[in-house]
Amino acid sequence: MTLLKKISTLALCAAVGAAAGAVAGEFLFLKSVRPGGQRAICLLFDISGSMGKTVKGEAGGITQLEALKRAARDFIGRQNLPEESLGLAVFSSRAKVISELGKDAGAIERSLLRLSAGGGTDIGLGLEVATEALRDQPGERWILLFTDGEPESSSTDETPEQAALSAAKRARRAGVQIVAIGTGLADADLLARVTGSRRKVIISDPRALQDAFRRSEEVINRQMLASEAQWASFSDTVAQAGYWACLVAIGAGLGMVIGQNRHLRRRQLSIKEGIIVTWGGLATGLLSGVVGQSVFYVLSEAPEAVAIARIFAWALLGGGAGFGMASFVPNLCRKRATYAGAAGGVAAALFFLTLVPALGDTLGRLGGAAFLGLAIGLAIALVEAVYRRASLIVHWAENERSTLALGATPILVGCSKEAHILLPEADSPVPVVARITMNDGVIQQQDMQSGRCWVLHDGDTLTFGRLRVEVRAGRAEDAATRRPTAGRLEAMSVR
Repeated sequence: MTLLKKISTLALCAAVGAAAGAVAGEFLFLKSVRPGGQRAICLLFDISGSMGKTVKGEAGGITQLEALKRAARDFIGRQNLPEESLGLAVFSSRAKVISELGKDAGAIERSLLRLSAGGGTDIGLGLEVATEALRDQPGERWILLFTDGEPESSSTDETPEQAALSAAKRARRAGVQIVAIGTGLADADLLARVTGSRRKVIISDPRALQDAFRRSEEVINRQMLASEAQWASFSDTVAQAGYWACLVAIGAGLGMVIGQNRHLRRRQLSIKEGIIVTWGGLATGLLSGVVGQSVFYVLSEAPEAVAIARIFAWALLGGGAGFGMASFVPNLCRKRATYAGAAGGVAAALFFLTLVPALGDTLGRLGGAAFLGLAIGLAIALVEAVYRRASLIVHWAENERSTLALGATPILVGCSKEAHILLPEADSPVPVVARITMNDGVIQQQDMQSGRCWVLHDGDTLTFGRLRVEVRAGRAEDAATRRPTAGRLEAMSVR
């Protein structure tokens, strides 16, 4: 039960701390909500020659362009233009804005009526024109792209496909989000790379465009602050991710230190410990947030690879927390603690990626952070237990015990703030009454008053005032289930 209690204490305290840090971090995302409800949407329509083809099965034999105009008029009518801005750009072999961003629905509808089909399909040029039209717009900025085919032409030296991907990448880096509707020969995989997410691509039959536009509205109205590229600039999103990760790392670190101190019945948190954890959390959080978000942007053209960036960032966050905890858990191998923390981070990332589609980004972040703390605390406690070769079992009361791993780092006994086994001042004539170490498999105790040293053996019992400490020299076992070997007890008192 001692091992189980330690694991649960460390894991639960870390989970609460990480969740508290995430809650504080949510205030950072409030800045990313549309200021005053402002949002700008630039409709970007493919009017290439193929859009003049008749829609099969449609009563009256209308063309794809006519079906698009009908669906677009319904979409425009549903928008809250007093709060939002709407514009229209078109592309074929060339691209242009035919209705500037504004709040006049009638102007956009009149522009729709004048559209005619002809020319090739230069998606890249269309994205460049739409991005420029949105450049000075406040709040969220979106491009609603419609195309019925693959890119066929390019105004640059790149291939048509690469030109489209390059233009889309520049748009997203400028904080413009893209949602795409495709019909006919439109390449869903390419559009997923253009938008940065398969969830932002709607493939539709030309006869069901009105439903496709409604689905695009659902995408636009849903905030994807953490799991998708945001409307803020690249530097803003990197800073935001870094600060959020800092708060989570600090919260998880403080929680684990408090859990470790509770396990040892020490003061919950000293000023020195708080400072160390805060600085360590800042370094870990900034590294994981900045690196993870930067990798996300690099990989954003390949939606299937976006998860890699998330997992990598969370692994860095967990690994940093594990690395730092080695400073607070005596004789915890720093390398193993780092690996354990990274493993906890990977588990939390997978949990986050599973949770977000079901509950949304805010709950996904909060749940992921709590799970991160839980996983890191659990992993570190298990690693400390599994790999310890010898330990001290501190009997605080009849049914209350704590375990400390032995190793080269001395276990200090006394009333000092640095003591691992904290005694009442009445039982500790000096700040540190004993140091217990293990080197090359030999366990030694040094009495700090007399300077005497002696070797300890498995099953020996040490008495410090009213406190009893057992020596366990076997591998990681829960000593609460073991009894001292008869004839191997050696009573030692500081009095």
